[in-house]
Amino acid sequence: MLILEKPYVSEFLIETVKKNNFCVLDNEISRKYLSEKYLVSDKDAVKLYLDKNEPVYTNSENALNWIDKNLPNSPLNKLIKLSKDKVKFRSALKEIYPDYFFKEVTKDELKTVDVSFLKFPLVLKPSVGFLSFGVYGTENEKSWKNITERIDEDIKKFENIFPQNVVNTSKFIIEEMIEGDEYALDAYFNHNGEAVILNIFHHPFSDNNDVSDRIYYTNKEIMLSYLDKFK
Repeated sequence: MLILEKPYVSEFLIETVKKNNFCVLDNEISRKYLSEKYLVSDKDAVKLYLDKNEPVYTNSENALNWIDKNLPNSPLNKLIKLSKDKVKFRSALKEIYPDYFFKEVTKDELKTVDVSFLKFPLVLKPSVGFLSFGVYGTENEKSWKNITERIDEDIKKFENIFPQNVVNTSKFIIEEMIEGDEYALDAYFNHNGEAVILNIFHHPFSDNNDVSDRIYYTNKEIMLSYLDKFK
């Protein structure tokens, strides 16, 4: 079953739906691209997942609202919340990385945090976030003060762009900065639990304070060097 949502639906995805006669959730977005024969109601979509264990595919994190509302206690929703909530995710990894520093604070607590307990350099970001919205790198107490002074103004620029399931600015995570190169990859786990990697991108930054999503690139050398390691 597919859930189509903003901001972008590709022609290739629509062609794939039609070619394979996939079921698609009936919503405002899917009705723009597909006739009724492909569409299923909320009730039938829930039934497909619960009774037939249908996998769920979506082209956008905006679909997380529907899953949270209609499949609140499902294993799928629990895994989504674990993956989306950075504090829950890091808590789950605590046994593997016991010395890794992270701390959750509310937006109101940011300006009163005792910086003597922080481990600079560090990164500040929403506990539930997307792309680089609300992400800041900071190397010392001075830059930390600059960030906390402007954060309310910055939040107003992006908090209405995505639903709270995607970006939630009520709570933030403060965590130590991990040195080294960053790579992003798209992957899924097949029915045997094996990772199938679709692509690998190198994500370079200009300096420690750069948290942008400006550049991702890949090539044959990157794929051959890291495929087995990341898998």
